[in-house]
Amino acid sequence: MTDPVLPVLGAEHGYLLGSLLLLALQVFVYAVLAGRVRGQVFSKKFMDDKFGDLHFKQTQNSAPAGGFPDMGCGRYSDELSYYDWFRMNNAQRNHANYLENFSLMVVSLLIAGIYYPVHATGISLLIFVARIMYAFYLTPKGASSKVRGLGSGLSSLALLAAFVFAFMSVHHLIQLPLAYGNQSATTTETAAAATEATPQFLSS
Repeated sequence: MTDPVLPVLGAEHGYLLGSLLLLALQVFVYAVLAGRVRGQVFSKKFMDDKFGDLHFKQTQNSAPAGGFPDMGCGRYSDELSYYDWFRMNNAQRNHANYLENFSLMVVSLLIAGIYYPVHATGISLLIFVARIMYAFYLTPKGASSKVRGLGSGLSSLALLAAFVFAFMSVHHLIQLPLAYGNQSATTTETAAAATEATPQFLSS
């Protein structure tokens, strides 16, 4: 049985980090898209017309343009048309679903990349493509879009693959102290035995 190999940083790890930055940029872009829809449906005119007087009476301030803190199903959303409510919630879910999975993606890919940087980079790029497909949530079909559904399934499979490689990396790391610790103990024992076997006149 061969001893576990110590992980060594290389260019492949740089590619992995670059692909993770690409995913982070994608999350940011989807946040901007959600904010754009929010600004359209919760415009200043809408907020002033629907809630201006009530909001000022309660807070002594004008109603907030953008409808914060309503996330698509709150008090302000009750006054939206069905179509605007639909657009708002589709944009929110597209962004929020990415955020819900982002930490799982990054952590698993970073761990997987310790020993499998090329595989982790490939999975990261696959997630990037899958999330573009998932963004068809923003089309009039919303969640019923077949492209969005395919992107969702592809993203889930990629995340599962990242978990597999992450656990494999963890296994390799756990083996390191066992293998090299035993080597160190054997070396120490050998040195001690050699010292005991050394004649007194040589050791003095």
